[in-house]
Amino acid sequence: MVKKEQAQLNPWVPQKVFLTKGVGIHAERLNSFEEALRDARMSPMNLVMVSSIVPPHCELVGMEEGLRLLSPGQITFCVMSRCDSDEEGRLLAAAVALLLPENGDDYGYISEYHGYGKKLDEVEDWVCDQAAELYASAKGFKINWRRAWSQADFKYTLEERRYSPKYVVSVAEGKKGKWVTTVAAAVFIL
Repeated sequence: MVKKEQAQLNPWVPQKVFLTKGVGIHAERLNSFEEALRDARMSPMNLVMVSSIVPPHCELVGMEEGLRLLSPGQITFCVMSRCDSDEEGRLLAAAVALLLPENGDDYGYISEYHGYGKKLDEVEDWVCDQAAELYASAKGFKINWRRAWSQADFKYTLEERRYSPKYVVSVAEGKKGKWVTTVAAAVFIL
């Protein structure tokens, strides 16, 4: 039996994944998080955080398509990054990046970033590079960073294999008297 058929027989192996992000602002920390989940359109789900592997043959779909496949109250697995602050003017960010191999028989990797003080482009670079490095280390690949990244193709080349990162970044700035929360997630569909 081929790997794709094996994955389809196991109900715990996700078949699809989508990316989403959100920002929430509220006087209360928990409500700020809820607002961020609403902005990311994940608040009706019962979220279960998982680690960082995209299974073979797991299709990346758009958020709207992914949301149509979920129901309110459903147990929903995701890799989520979350950052919050109540400090006025503090720059905060949450991000996730998927490194998907061109060969669908191989698995992909997800990295997360949550932190303070980085601008959007810095977070994008970090989270995509981290996904490549995590994947490479898991596979035993060595990375020559001068040759791994191709800006023209927007792909990493690791050990003669090409990988295309997909990512979402949520950035915000702290507000006086409010909690601000950023979330970014890769949401799995079983």
